[in-house]
Amino acid sequence: MPMDFLTATVLLAAFIGAWYSLATALGRRANAGAARRCGACKTIRYLATGTSYLVEMECEWAKYVGVFVQRLPWDNPLNLAASLLARRKPLTIVKVDLEAGLPWWLDMSSRGALGSAERVGRCHVVGRAAPKSLIAELADACERLGAARLIIGGRPALQIYIPSDDCGRAIQISRTIIEILGKYLRK
Repeated sequence: MPMDFLTATVLLAAFIGAWYSLATALGRRANAGAARRCGACKTIRYLATGTSYLVEMECEWAKYVGVFVQRLPWDNPLNLAASLLARRKPLTIVKVDLEAGLPWWLDMSSRGALGSAERVGRCHVVGRAAPKSLIAELADACERLGAARLIIGGRPALQIYIPSDDCGRAIQISRTIIEILGKYLRK
């Protein structure tokens, strides 16, 4: 017996509603767990939703470390299908505020840049105000570590965009970048 339009619509709405409720509850639980075990730093506070989480941490090497992880939208079957078709990847954004400000400014991207950009290795650098040797070392580190974008200067002092949902790895990448910056601050 074929289903009429109204019955099909009601069943579809019930399916999406059940998926959304269950996936949101499971996603929040999984994201809260991931936020609590984000890395070697002490977690101060976190906020978890079904598709993302934000962690603020205390680390001995920085005044402030904030990590935002955006995962695929598992809580909505329509958005999930669109994300998978578009081949979207999870994204982690790390913001680090150091005790002292940095004397340089630069914006480095692995994907290209709008306007004029200098190519250093596989990275594109816009508006640089930093030593060439530092830029070359940062470009090499970004390529080796898998960072998609690096912004140095301003508030916060360091921002790193990483196409991944591994918070612990993001903290390690941040620490590596800060160690590189530290070598040039001591010169």
